[in-house]
Amino acid sequence: MSEPTRTRFTIIGAGAGGICAGIRLLETGRDDFVILEKAHQVGGTWQRNTYPGAACDIASHIYCYSFAPSPDWSKPYATQPEIQAYLERVAREHGVLDHVRFGTAVQRATWLEDRSTWLLDLDSGEQLESQFVVSAVGMFGEISVPPIEGLSSLTYAVVRPKGPRRLAADQFADWLVTIF
Repeated sequence: MSEPTRTRFTIIGAGAGGICAGIRLLETGRDDFVILEKAHQVGGTWQRNTYPGAACDIASHIYCYSFAPSPDWSKPYATQPEIQAYLERVAREHGVLDHVRFGTAVQRATWLEDRSTWLLDLDSGEQLESQFVVSAVGMFGEISVPPIEGLSSLTYAVVRPKGPRRLAADQFADWLVTIF
């Protein structure tokens, strides 16, 4: 096996937390970092959750970085497309995109005691060795359907905010919709 690629800092996830961590590293003069993102664009939960009506329940003027305020929110509680565009803009304007490796998932992180570093196994088979690892994976990862008695006897569709299906609200007009 080839030698692992080395970097001082690895950030896992390019959502709001990963973008912020990258910006803060750049502000301190550190550019020896990589952000690993399994999706193909930044944004984290706002990139994945594209269902009709997706919006933030925190007022827009405070749902932004202190160093990148946005006076341009269209409404008091921003919608998903607007928040996604904000995150993409901030990442681009602050030079973070040059550090992101899209389509790259971490399979395992192992602490190497003798080297005082982390060894990250990536889904590509590549290994990355890093002195510091920042987990910015967020809390809205994999979703599972709960074991509901009788569910298997129903004809239904599971629509998850994170899923690849994009649905319009009128597609649910004749459905009995249950949200859990």
